[in-house]
Amino acid sequence: VIFNTNQKSKDYDNVKDLFRPGHADFTYFHKYGLRDYRGGGRSSARETAARVAGGAIAKLMLKELGVSIQSGLCEVDGIKGEVQDFEHAKSSKMYALDPAMEAAQEDAILTAKENHDSVGGVVLTTATGVPIGLGEPLYYKLDAILAEAMMGINAAKAVEIGDGVASTHLKGSENNDEITLNGFKSNHSGGMLGGISNGDTIIVKTHFKPTPSIFQEQDTITTHDEEVKCNLKGRHDPCVAIRGSVVCEAMMALTLADMTLLNMGKKMAHLKALYPQSN
Repeated sequence: VIFNTNQKSKDYDNVKDLFRPGHADFTYFHKYGLRDYRGGGRSSARETAARVAGGAIAKLMLKELGVSIQSGLCEVDGIKGEVQDFEHAKSSKMYALDPAMEAAQEDAILTAKENHDSVGGVVLTTATGVPIGLGEPLYYKLDAILAEAMMGINAAKAVEIGDGVASTHLKGSENNDEITLNGFKSNHSGGMLGGISNGDTIIVKTHFKPTPSIFQEQDTITTHDEEVKCNLKGRHDPCVAIRGSVVCEAMMALTLADMTLLNMGKKMAHLKALYPQSN
């Protein structure tokens, strides 16, 4: 159990009877007849603490197999980084991947905060050392499972594998990753072909929407169908994508650990080695 020792529930008293725009209050209330107005309940990013804890264990397991997972912030408010420096991201307070763009990205966040607004961002997550063969060709494709894992993170709105959307602007001759005895010449596919890992670096980008909690007056309705104004109070991040970096890393680790264990049963020889018959 991870206890939240830094909560201020009174900050939400003024919204206990209304639906906050951009939050899950509206859908939760209509589906279940209730919702936790004190931060969002199950839709709150606070629940990702358990995922990060589990992901840390999964990373230790994968490390034994030579798999390394890294993540960082590659875009904020449309300001894209050109460099993928994961070592820098580890020391950056906002997990920025490009040292040259970090100041501009931070300025965009601070400007949004000053304007009582918020901005979105994109997190890049990679995995190296992944063995060939993880994933199934139809209903358990590795890229599909990874996309599901990332989309299950609070505030995630889109996921790209490899070149993602950019690949739709390429010709086949540009997008194909040519193969040599030493491996692939490029990695547009993001380390997966046909839903199965190909041994190259797995590349996933997760796009996060702007934090819905902003300090601007907005129109909404109450649980009693009354039109009112919503004015939020309290403490809210101007860019949730920053915190999303460690969560994406955890979800990548949990997914790959799960798929690795699942892959152990693909051949009878593997099962016999794991469960030898006693004489």
